[in-house]
Amino acid sequence: MTPADHADLLRYVRRTAEAILTRRAPEPSPDFAATLPCGGAFVTLRRHGALRGCMGRFTTDQTLGEILPDITSAALADPRFTRDPITHAELPDLHIEISILGVLEPVADWTRLVVGRHGVVIAREGRRGCFLPQVAAERNWSLETFLSECCRQKAGLPADAWRDPATSISAFETTVIAEPEPA
Repeated sequence: MTPADHADLLRYVRRTAEAILTRRAPEPSPDFAATLPCGGAFVTLRRHGALRGCMGRFTTDQTLGEILPDITSAALADPRFTRDPITHAELPDLHIEISILGVLEPVADWTRLVVGRHGVVIAREGRRGCFLPQVAAERNWSLETFLSECCRQKAGLPADAWRDPATSISAFETTVIAEPEPA
């Protein structure tokens, strides 16, 4: 994708968020996104640096254009912010980031994961949690802390569950497209 494509995607997500918040039907995605396969995507919304919503989906059977409206809607309704939902008045202050996921690959050796480069999905006994690669980098976490916090915060597992051979770890890389940070 070109820088112009990135800008088109960010504008599309912002217009989609506005349509959702004003209860209008979202417009169609840019033509290139309607045919762009992806391993999934996440939309992250921040206001003045504080997280306001982040949701996504892993998929192999939909294009980026097909999943962006759904995950934008999900990010706007992130259950962590049910008591303080995003409003239309807040939209101009939201910073939008799109993470386009690569292929999800099983991890045989966790020491080969790179902080800030790999996102993870950790699963065991019907529980599953995911962190995007940027989470560890933003919080200055070590690889071990990244894996432990994914277990604890996202999968509801003991922090050391990632060390258990019965726990599966998969990794993915992302292409991150973000609006410029507000001044």
